[in-house]
Amino acid sequence: ICSVIGLGYALNDPLSKIAGIDMFSALKVGGMEGQYVAILFALALFLVLVIGRIARYTKVIRDRMIAFIVFAFFTVFFWMSFEQGATSLIIFARDNVNRILSGNEALMFNIVNILLTVVPLAIISWVLYLLWKKTFYKIPGSNIVLVICFALMWGIVGWMLNRDLNTSAYDVTYKAIEKLKMNNEGVPMAYYTPVSEDYQVAETDVIVERTTKITEPFEFEKGTEIFIINKDNEGEAFGYLDPERLESARNNPNAKAAGNGIIKATVTEIKNDEVEITVSWFSILNSFFIIAFASFFSKWWESKYNPPAAVKYGLGLIIMAIGFGLLAWGSYGVQVGVKVSMIWLILAYMFHTLGELCLSPVGLSYVSKLVPARMIAFMFGMWYLAIAIGNKLAAVLGGQIENITAKYDLSTFFLIFTIVPIVAGVLIILLHPVLKKLMHGIR
Repeated sequence: ICSVIGLGYALNDPLSKIAGIDMFSALKVGGMEGQYVAILFALALFLVLVIGRIARYTKVIRDRMIAFIVFAFFTVFFWMSFEQGATSLIIFARDNVNRILSGNEALMFNIVNILLTVVPLAIISWVLYLLWKKTFYKIPGSNIVLVICFALMWGIVGWMLNRDLNTSAYDVTYKAIEKLKMNNEGVPMAYYTPVSEDYQVAETDVIVERTTKITEPFEFEKGTEIFIINKDNEGEAFGYLDPERLESARNNPNAKAAGNGIIKATVTEIKNDEVEITVSWFSILNSFFIIAFASFFSKWWESKYNPPAAVKYGLGLIIMAIGFGLLAWGSYGVQVGVKVSMIWLILAYMFHTLGELCLSPVGLSYVSKLVPARMIAFMFGMWYLAIAIGNKLAAVLGGQIENITAKYDLSTFFLIFTIVPIVAGVLIILLHPVLKKLMHGIR
């Protein structure tokens, strides 16, 4: 029953949001959607099943499985926060981080970006070449497919680097409507709304000229008239619309209903020494920091200073929380339209990865150590269920970043993911004596 409901939920969640087909609509209770009622019922059944299975074993085995369940429970708090990297931190990077570099900073970024891209791929290619020499005659088909895939990958990397190196920055001006509004502190602030091509200017509108930067792999001359469109929710970042995208934006029925947002602009200055870092670039930092620090953690775990499992869990949660604490500090007091330095986001990803290296390997290794053979598959399911719950909570809470920011500020949002993991981390460290007793000698 649990499996059927779980599969139904996995299918219904996208169906209900995309196609409007809700298989669990009859189970709706109050303001709670039917699919959530169903999955909570399935979760309750699963917990009853777990308790019933664990109760059949002897005290020692039972205690060890309870210890594993405690670890799985605290895993929820970790992934709930860690997966903000795929939700709220993407929005934060898009709307609130200064991603434009100029001069020597732009040059340094291009060098670092090339090294981060080419060096790991070159190392992997060399390893695969050595593997090719030893296994080609045994499995020629697999090796040929692998070579083709890596050749395509090198082609994509070459295209990407060429595009980045040939991208230019431009200052462009556009017309905007200026309005004075009170901020949260009651101070009047000027807010600007770009004048789109389908907007009818009223006599009472105060029209001013605004300047913004765009970074595109296209060549424009000074004085060229172009069309741009807003790329974030702050009205500060814009992207160029080439003829194909311009036509698509004009024909988009959703855009027409809300005003298509196509803005006419004029190129006023060409800046060849500037680069705009894409939002997706920050996603590679987790992989880079894993490669950079994995060896250190491996040596730490092999040394005499190897901490017990509960302490590793606590350290993982607390270290990850430090990353959010840095974001809360970096964004504290930032006014609307002001962007923070990207160093805060880079440091946050680094601490998140350090926390992951502390916690993530521990849980899976304890499945085989604490769980009897007949229950290993079952407990693996529980472990991934905890991760799934954490990911769902991450999506729900991450989706509130704009609401919380509008009511409070960015710092408040990040403080939530600072305080909760720290409390969870301290709690599991305090539970170390209890967990040690439950594990009955398993190290």
